[in-house]
Amino acid sequence: MMDCHVTHFDCSQIHCCSCSCQLLSKSCYVLWCFLVIDAATTHTATLIFLHGLGDTGQGWSRAMAAIRPSCVKVVCPTAETMPVTLNAGYRMPSWFDLKSLDIGGPEDEEGIKSACNYVHSMIEDEIERGVPANRIIVGGFSQGGALALYSALKFPQRLAGVVALSCWLPLHKSFPAEVSCPTDLPVLLCHGDCDPVVPYKLGQMTASLLKTILKDSDFKSYRGLMHTSSDEELRDCTVPLEYTYIYTHTLYFRRTLFSSLSLYSVYNLAGPDYNNLLSINTRRCSTKGSIL
Repeated sequence: MMDCHVTHFDCSQIHCCSCSCQLLSKSCYVLWCFLVIDAATTHTATLIFLHGLGDTGQGWSRAMAAIRPSCVKVVCPTAETMPVTLNAGYRMPSWFDLKSLDIGGPEDEEGIKSACNYVHSMIEDEIERGVPANRIIVGGFSQGGALALYSALKFPQRLAGVVALSCWLPLHKSFPAEVSCPTDLPVLLCHGDCDPVVPYKLGQMTASLLKTILKDSDFKSYRGLMHTSSDEELRDCTVPLEYTYIYTHTLYFRRTLFSSLSLYSVYNLAGPDYNNLLSINTRRCSTKGSIL
């Protein structure tokens, strides 16, 4: 998708453009298209987290650095800047073009598949570095969550799991026919029931579809929550599905993993994605039109 050039920083702060990010790891890297936070101890697992529309990897890196176990490396990539059809062609970081909010509306199939290949390349890079696929988690918020979910379903090896917040499944009509992952892939979907951007109904439809594809999928809903996150949701993100190791053998996806996020601004978590898409879709608690 793009070439990445690495710069090493052995310090507790990095500054990228106009953003600053407190890092808790002993070493980090700023790459041209993503940010990496090294494991503080022996690297045995990796979390790849994808931001929402209009945000950057830096928008989530501080939160991920604050809550990760010491053996987990965090990768927070930044999408390319491109015109977004749904936002009148305005250029912003986006994993793929959004063309419609209507059920059955056109989707950027080429862009979605290209972005999926990019995510797969990051997963494969981690595997080449010695981290097994079943110790790699992919996750994301909104458009990033959608891409994380799609990419995991299309990856032939079993990943440690997927955490998808306030999102949907792109190209849903191609499933289950095009599923490549093992059926025991653990997936956690989280969605607010008053989301005016990615409607709650869309989350329900996605969850229902996953139930027909996977053995280990769960759907958590949050009363009154809009297109953002909450302490309750973030706590739920860390509760393991009872039958699932999220970090195989050595790590559980522990209840406490995201607990320190309770001090992190909900607005900052949602990032520009909320304002960029809220201006497009102002329907509160909508159950009709949707990106899916």
